[in-house]
Amino acid sequence: KRSYKYINCPTMLMYGNNDEITYLKHLRYIHRKVKKTNYFEVDFYNNANHVFIMSTKIDKTPYYNDMIRFINWNA
Repeated sequence: KRSYKYINCPTMLMYGNNDEITYLKHLRYIHRKVKKTNYFEVDFYNNANHVFIMSTKIDKTPYYNDMIRFINWNA
């Protein structure tokens, strides 16, 4: 938690709506702490859990496309 104040670059959070570990209140907390960034984005994904990006059972193309878009937009 103490490290958030050192983030000063564009930041993207990816949140699965079925996340059983991280709650929306955590996203709001992080957003408040990382408010110094040039750009802050939170993307929500339906039917995704906490480790959705690591799942071998789903198509990760939408997630990767969002990451590439974010990187290119902030390059």
